[in-house]
Amino acid sequence: ILAVAVFFVPSQTMEQMVGLPGFSQMLPLIAPIFLSFFIGMSSTSACSISLEGKSLWIIRSLPVDTSTIFAAKIGVNLTITVPISILDSFLLGLFLQPDLIGWIGMFVIPLLYCFYISLAGLACNLRFPNFAWMSETAVIKQSAATFCGVMSGMLPVVGAIALMFVVPSLAAWIPLIFGVVIFLTTIFLCAFLYKI
Repeated sequence: ILAVAVFFVPSQTMEQMVGLPGFSQMLPLIAPIFLSFFIGMSSTSACSISLEGKSLWIIRSLPVDTSTIFAAKIGVNLTITVPISILDSFLLGLFLQPDLIGWIGMFVIPLLYCFYISLAGLACNLRFPNFAWMSETAVIKQSAATFCGVMSGMLPVVGAIALMFVVPSLAAWIPLIFGVVIFLTTIFLCAFLYKI
């Protein structure tokens, strides 16, 4: 929605709506991180193991490695988030006209976040599984794993944007710092899930 809205709402009007002076100059820096916020709220992997419910024994009895099952759960989330991330990054890039580094960041940061939130959601679901549910709604909307998955997607973004406004001298470096932290966290989550 943001990627489409920026075509119709001038940056000065957006600055007035947000109420932050200098927002229009910070928009190219915030855009890839802001896209990550919405990616972080769409983790299907945060409830994918719990949704197996009482039929989990079927998966366990198959001659399939656990990592293959995890990869399938992660793959579903990536199938949803990656195409939208690429489209939104392209549209925002067209509007904001960043330099080459900005274009790269506009694509790399949200795509990296797609992998991060897929792994984080799965890790949350493994930590807080719920197999004794009566309705899918209890798992998808009301479980601790889903709450943990959504918070693990939203809090890093909120922290990065807050830091950008609290320490404006670091604003130009925040996307790079954010990307590096998310990359390292993704590597850590890969190692954690590989050991299970």
